[in-house]
Formats: sequence, C-alpha cells, structure tokens
Amino acid sequence: MVVSRNAILSWFIGISSVTWYLAVLAYGAIVVVRYWFALAFDRVWPSTFAYISPRLGTPIYAHLFDLAVTAALIAAAGFLYNTFTALYGAVVEAIIYYMVVGIAAVILATLRYSSFNISGKSRTVLIVFGVLMAGVMAYLTYEFLATRRSGAVTHSPTVLSLAPWC
Repeated sequence: MVVSRNAILSWFIGISSVTWYLAVLAYGAIVVVRYWFALAFDRVWPSTFAYISPRLGTPIYAHLFDLAVTAALIAAAGFLYNTFTALYGAVVEAIIYYMVVGIAAVILATLRYSSFNISGKSRTVLIVFGVLMAGVMAYLTYEFLATRRSGAVTHSPTVLSLAPWC
C-alpha cells in the first residue's frame, strides 16, 4: 500500500486484504444457517430456528445464532492467535457441525417417534455410524486446534502452550 503512491490502489489493497480474511466466514453465514433451518424444520433442532421472518423472508433466529457463533470464532481467533490468518480456523465450525449431526443420528435412532418408523437393524446401523462420525469429527477438531502438525496457526506460541505434549 505504501509503495503504490496511488490512493485508490492503496484503498483497494487495504479493503481487499481485510475482505480476503473475512470471506472465509461466508461459509458459516450462508450455508450453515440453511442446515440449521432444515434441522429445525425436521424437528431435530429447536423450532425457533425454523421461524421465517415475514418481513425479511429469512430464518432470522438461525442467522442471529450464526452471528453469535461467528463473532465468537472471530474473537477467539484474535485472542488466541493474535492474527487474522487464524480465521481460517472457522473451518472448525463445519467439523463441529458434522459432529453434532452424528450425535443427532444416535439420538434419533434411540428415540421412538411414531413418525420415524425404521427397523431395528437400521437403528443399529444409524447408532454405529453416528457414533463413528461424532468420534472422527471430535478427533479432527482436536487435531486441528491442538497440534502443530495440522493446526490452525502453526508455530503459534498460544497453540504451543495449549498443547505442550506435541
């Protein structure tokens, strides 16, 4: 920005830089909310997430919840890693989401709803794969956050202090 000596180019570089780091969070703002809406619509999550605002035409409570989660991720990235490059760790939100899906599969398989009629063999398969999915996603979250090999920010003093055994 300093070298360009052109105010328009300097502004463009500055805005593009910030946008580049924050654009990673668009996945959570656009895609994950629709998953939450679908889960609430299917009565897996609280029905509040399925409420569509008549004025805005969007699942407003799901968006507000997503805003809170995304803001917490940004705050955690800034606090723990002291850099915006750690925002790429927002991928963890998607991994945790799939872990919750595995847990939901186990819960659905163990509950007996009249509208959810499946055989005992299918329930067993759903429980086994739900537990496996939740376990794998929990492990991937741990690997991403705690180890230097695949962590969000390698060689970060905070990551090293959180995981001294690595």
